[in-house]
Amino acid sequence: MPEKETKMNTPHNLLVAAAFAAIAGNSALAQDPVSTSPHLLGGARDVSAASCGLAPHDGAIVGVGRGYKARFDRIGVAFTPALGERAAHNMPLHLGLQSIRRGQAVLHDGTDVDARIVGQAVVYDHGKIHERYDVHTDAIEQSFVFDERPAGDGDLVVRCALTTELQPQTNADGTLSFLLPEVGGVHIGKVTGIAADGERCEGRLRLDGDVLELSLPDAFVDRAAFPLVLDPRIGGEFTVYDAIDGYDSDQAYDSTSNRYVVVFNRRYSFTDIDVYAQRINAATGALVGGTIIVDATISTLRRPRIATVHASDRCLAVWQISGSPLGPWNVRGAAVSPIDGTVSALVDIAATAADEFNPVVGGDATTSDNEAIVVWETDTGIQASQVTVPAAGNPTVIAPISLSTSALDNTPAISKASGTSLRHVIAWQRSILLNDSEIVAQAVNRNLGLLGGLLTVTTNSVTDARPTVDGDGTTFMVAWERNEAGGSTNKDIVCATLIASNSGLTINTAATAIEATQGQDEYGPDIAILGSRFCVTYAERASALFDDCFAWLVNPNCTVCNAKLLLDGLNGPGWNRESAPRIASAFPFNVADDTALITFSEALDRPPFTSRVIGQRIENQSNGSGAVLVGSACGTGGAIGINSPFVPGNTAFAFTLSGADPNALLFLSLGFPGSLFPPCGSCQLMQPITFDFKQNFAGTASSPYPTSCDPIYLGLTLEAQWVSFNTAVSPCASLPSVSTSRRMQITLVE
Repeated sequence: MPEKETKMNTPHNLLVAAAFAAIAGNSALAQDPVSTSPHLLGGARDVSAASCGLAPHDGAIVGVGRGYKARFDRIGVAFTPALGERAAHNMPLHLGLQSIRRGQAVLHDGTDVDARIVGQAVVYDHGKIHERYDVHTDAIEQSFVFDERPAGDGDLVVRCALTTELQPQTNADGTLSFLLPEVGGVHIGKVTGIAADGERCEGRLRLDGDVLELSLPDAFVDRAAFPLVLDPRIGGEFTVYDAIDGYDSDQAYDSTSNRYVVVFNRRYSFTDIDVYAQRINAATGALVGGTIIVDATISTLRRPRIATVHASDRCLAVWQISGSPLGPWNVRGAAVSPIDGTVSALVDIAATAADEFNPVVGGDATTSDNEAIVVWETDTGIQASQVTVPAAGNPTVIAPISLSTSALDNTPAISKASGTSLRHVIAWQRSILLNDSEIVAQAVNRNLGLLGGLLTVTTNSVTDARPTVDGDGTTFMVAWERNEAGGSTNKDIVCATLIASNSGLTINTAATAIEATQGQDEYGPDIAILGSRFCVTYAERASALFDDCFAWLVNPNCTVCNAKLLLDGLNGPGWNRESAPRIASAFPFNVADDTALITFSEALDRPPFTSRVIGQRIENQSNGSGAVLVGSACGTGGAIGINSPFVPGNTAFAFTLSGADPNALLFLSLGFPGSLFPPCGSCQLMQPITFDFKQNFAGTASSPYPTSCDPIYLGLTLEAQWVSFNTAVSPCASLPSVSTSRRMQITLVE
């Protein structure tokens, strides 16, 4: 494990005062090294399964809920339950309206019509009969709305052609199930008639060969107030396993709406994985709107990644796509609006005969350009392209360039967004030997121009792999996995910091272990800059079926600066596998904001190992405990203050003074509460541990006191006071020309 204490060069930092607390035996200050710290904002939230969505897509209308998707076109609706990997392929249930009759009277002959979206529903209009499908989180609600009493005499009967591979089953309560045995399928609920005055009547649901029949009795139709609704419910049924899968997430921040857009995968079968998105309020963590349908093509879609282009107020999502789970792969993308959730047409970013996969994307935090950079891996190296993301319309792809033509290079990463420096860093893994790979990095400008040459970050004989990178345009941090020595398959998390200029990259802090407990397996890091520090997330394998996710706050010199944060999910029986953490911060778009959003997968530790995406907000530093002023000022001693929160690892923390005598000699007195000299007139001076001279700037002063990262000092309370010599007044007769500020008491908390 690395040393958890930031070493400061000044002899007058808070470590001096904290040492007195340690000598005094203040054991109550010790903290558990793994904690749920106040740096976590609010509770964890299920991002992938909490809402539903409906939108035009790929020539039809697509609706999605927690455990299904439904496609609506002229010939009807195809309801596809999320059966997971245990289903070899999708097994939809297709319904197409065949006829509507009352007795011998034909009310509708099944003529195809176009569907239209009305709110959160899909409607087919058949004259004065409206076929409607309301999209809900757990099901779609099918209904037929009759504007007026239908002609004819007898039961009102709706017949729908039904096709599916699933096995039909009539249940004891009169409902129907269509199942893949021991996995799940589709459930169709009872038929209910609902009159305009609220009267209800149970109808009949019947399967007649390949026709589904829905009917209401003649007597009810005769007396009912119109309009009349015939209303069954269609939902997923999971007989043994809940196969709903949301996983492999990524997110990007938009400052205009103050929202994150999270993209993630959802699996329907072994051969069908979709990409969806969900907007999240950055201030509260609340979900905004419904599920956004990014790509619901019946294909295998993997590794969704997303970045924001601020000038356009849109995000660019990218992913890899194939008709087979085994590839070959292409890279596809689309623009997503954080403001209204709309999605552009799907655009091929890399779709040659070669195999293109592992895409990553970096955005632009400025308002002066509207392009993102997409980087991907091929069988013969690393390629990248600019992608223009306009404020409206579809993204366009600029011709790619080769960053590497070596088949030894793989697993690229790119910083989250270019800021005022207009620079990105791209890092990737370079395999040397079977058990030896290195991390390399290349600086580029936002137009994908190379800045300097390729930098080799590591030079050793172990496996350094799966890099991730972020920075402020000048200082960048790279984090990665490193195999433990001795041939162990366990991995550690390592970081290095790089300095970027228009001439290229240099190493500022060489490879330093963030988490290197021998025998533990840490893997899958991600990183984001949160103002003055970086946050590195990673997963840790406790056993074959038990993983946790953690986060470290890391200083630019690669020292960790907080108790290790456990990123716990929503829990529940069996939900013990947290993995694949991803983090994005607000900082590149708002340098006054030190918050971020972490998402990760939480999966069951038992078949079918389904998962959900969990969102957790985090901040660099809290607001601290606040300062308490005690006693009175005397003379022209001015007002004491602080410039930022008194929290662990705040390297910018300082005591401030204002309104003092501009000709005075200023000193800051620092000690513990309760240690006072006898009163002198209106003055009450504290007994100091340190007493430091500070420069007077027209009656103002500042005294930096960087705080320690070591959690042993949490709970430490200090007292500070400014003392002015050579003032024009003498409120204390025994101390001529001396004035003081009030005393400030402050406690170190996270």
